[in-house]
Formats: sequence, structure tokens, C-alpha cells
Amino acid sequence: MIKSRVDNIKSCLKEKMRGIIMMVKMMELARMLKVYTVSKKGQGMVEYGLIIALIAVVAIVGLNALGPQIRNLFQSIAGQINPGQ
Repeated sequence: MIKSRVDNIKSCLKEKMRGIIMMVKMMELARMLKVYTVSKKGQGMVEYGLIIALIAVVAIVGLNALGPQIRNLFQSIAGQINPGQ
């Protein structure tokens, strides 16, 4: 009878420990999620990436529009430096 009572108590304690462990894990997960939602470091990196992408698009469009004029200017300069070649 005592052995069955001890086994019953052990079983009950194991269940309670599992519950406590699960609760601790959930609290840790909640803490980690809070850190990620409050952190703004990733947001700044995304903004820098968008700015760089915008600058690249403007540079490409500008070079495509002005490319022939720039090429003619350099050819004219090269012709003045090395006439006859």
C-alpha cells in the first residue's frame, strides 16, 4: 500500500514537473518574441537597402539616358588628344 502511494506521488510530481517545464519554455519563447518585436535593428537595415536600391535605379536610368552623349563627349576629347588616330 505504501509503495503504491509513493508511486502515485511520483507520478503526480512528474506531471507537475512537466507542466512547470512547459511553462518555463513558453515564458522563454514569449521573452524571445518580445525582444524580436521590440528590436528596430532589422528595420534600419531594410531602409538602407531600399535607399541603395533606389540610388542604383536612378543611376541606371540616368546612364541609359545620358549614355550616348557621354560616349560622344569622350570620343571628341580622345579625338582632340590624339588627332588622326
